[in-house]
Amino acid sequence: MARTNKRANDKAPEEIFQELLGAPHPASLLPLTLNIFYWVDDSLQNLLKKNGWPSITRLQSQVLTCLEYGLIRTTDIAKHVGVSRQVVNRCVNELVDLNLLELNPDPDDKRAKVISPTAEGQRIVLCALESLEMIEKTLAERIGKENLESLRTILEMPRGAPLE
Repeated sequence: MARTNKRANDKAPEEIFQELLGAPHPASLLPLTLNIFYWVDDSLQNLLKKNGWPSITRLQSQVLTCLEYGLIRTTDIAKHVGVSRQVVNRCVNELVDLNLLELNPDPDDKRAKVISPTAEGQRIVLCALESLEMIEKTLAERIGKENLESLRTILEMPRGAPLE
């Protein structure tokens, strides 16, 4: 199957690309949403470090904050974060090595394990949650409380299944 779109039927891709480069246009949603995601995560990383926690990766911070939602299985975390179960398994094992998480037998599936925070892990999760509150408070001060509430409302709206 050929890769095409409406524009490609009329002009060569190179011509279309050059036109796009020369025309002013708003940024697409992908870089805009990634930009805010990275800003929040970078802020979280900085605040954790400021509070004496070791540096952790973006994925590690995502896994730790998934615990807030009650996600305790690697498959559920992988779906939520959008990466493979193997990547989450590796990340969880790194967090186990840092004494932030532990693996316990799953009472519903004897072949599987569930994730739970250690005492140290509970402390970093609490610090992360407090930091995220501070980040939102700061963002509200910078962009306005009403804008932050609008942003939250929009982000919480159901979008339906991804396009196919």
